[in-house]
Formats: sequence, structure tokens, C-alpha cells
Amino acid sequence: MKPIQRTTGCWLAACTILLSGCGTIAQETAPPVPSDAFVNPSASPTVQPPPSVSEAPSQEETIKARSAEALAALRDENYAKLEQLAHSDGITFSPYAAIQPDRAITLTPQEAGRLKEDKEKKVWGEADGTGDPIELAWPEYRKRFVFDRDYTKAERSSFNQRIGQGNSLDNARDTYPGSNVTEYYFAGTEENANMDWSALRLVWLEEGGEWKLRAIVHDGWTI
Repeated sequence: MKPIQRTTGCWLAACTILLSGCGTIAQETAPPVPSDAFVNPSASPTVQPPPSVSEAPSQEETIKARSAEALAALRDENYAKLEQLAHSDGITFSPYAAIQPDRAITLTPQEAGRLKEDKEKKVWGEADGTGDPIELAWPEYRKRFVFDRDYTKAERSSFNQRIGQGNSLDNARDTYPGSNVTEYYFAGTEENANMDWSALRLVWLEEGGEWKLRAIVHDGWTI
């Protein structure tokens, strides 16, 4: 029986050594726990700011931008652009501040687009002081009652506020309810007793979600 006891003891010793080795291997091969694996439940979550949204231009900014386009078109005689900006009821041209719809010339968008080729004389209204008909072809009317000065370089401008104060009634917003008016103004000179001031007004009406040019009004000193 003694040989059997020695064998059993050896076998038990071998098993003990083997198990000890396995434990060592398991400890050596276990992957390390990353330091950021633990989530602190009390930590506040990171809040990302909402994406920035560009603000839409205001009504005034939109109309001023359109007015700048119209002035550039009149300066450059870009009548195709003027046609694009025109209201479907046409553009009314008034030589003085007081608009007289029954006497003033109103051009359709298509007619405005062909102004460069239009050499026909028209009666645009009545001359201040004399009442004589203002019978001019477009180039002469433009030079005298539209772009007598370069209004893209006006000394002052305004939105729905009259700058030039003359004897003529400014009835643009009454004539076209719901309209907005931009004005471009040059002051008079001392040598002319400030009577040589002038202004150009653009009248805008909303149509189909866009602001369209409804009238071009010239203003200046009148008797």
C-alpha cells in the first residue's frame, strides 16, 4: 500500500502546480480596463449648441436691395432688368411728387423692357407753372425727370420718409395703399438758394411674395 500513497501524493502535487500556473496565465493575459470605462452617473452630459441659423432680411432691407438694383438698371439703361423688377400692373412715371394716375404714363413690364428702342414722344404730364404738356421721347424724359443726377450716389436716402420738401403733395403711399417708398436725395446749393434740390422715389408693391416696382417719381422745387 505504501507505493500507492506515494503515487497519489505526486499526482496531487502536480495538479496543484498546474492550477497555480493557470491562475498566473489568466492574470497576465486579462486585458487592462481602460481608465475612462467608468461613467460617473453624477456628471452632466455635454450639451452641443444648436446650429446657427442666418436671419432672413427684413422687409426694409429687402426693398432697399431691390431699389439699389432698380437704380443701377436706370443708370446703365438695363431695361431687361427693369422689366424683371416691374409690377404686373406696370410702372407709372410721375415728373412731380403729386402722382396723377389719370394723366401719368404707365408702361407695362414689356414696354419698360423695350425703352431703349422707344423713340416715340409721349405726354408724361403737365409742366409745373405753365401747365404745358411734357411731351418728350424717353431719352429726354429720363435725362430730365428720372436720372437727372446719379441717384446711385445720392447724398441721402430714406425708407417711407420724405426728405425733399417742396410745394407738391407727396401722395405715393395714398395712391398705392400698402406700398413702401424709398427716396434718394440731393440737397440744393447756396448759389441757387437751395432751389436746385432733387429727389427720386421708387414705389414698391408686394405681388406674389415679392416686392415689385410700381412707380418712379421725380421731385424737386416747384412754383
